[in-house]
Amino acid sequence: RHGRAVLWIEAGDLAWQVLRDRDLAIACYGRAAALPGAPWHVGRQHARLLIEAGRVREARDFLRAWVPRLPASEPAAQRALLEERLAAL
Repeated sequence: RHGRAVLWIEAGDLAWQVLRDRDLAIACYGRAAALPGAPWHVGRQHARLLIEAGRVREARDFLRAWVPRLPASEPAAQRALLEERLAAL
């Protein structure tokens, strides 16, 4: 179901956890999130790293597009959390 998104997520994980390259991780997670069927957590990770990098405008724009994709009825999607994060930005 997640198809190619998994490969970009793995690349993002390696970039962040092994190389400690936040910008590369942001790029990889962003690519994963843009794919159909991307897992919900990848959007949270992408937004979090953008915020930590001081790229607040990008994080806000991303969340504005990402949050509507999340089902409100699925707790694991954490839509309410991301709505709060978006409002705080």
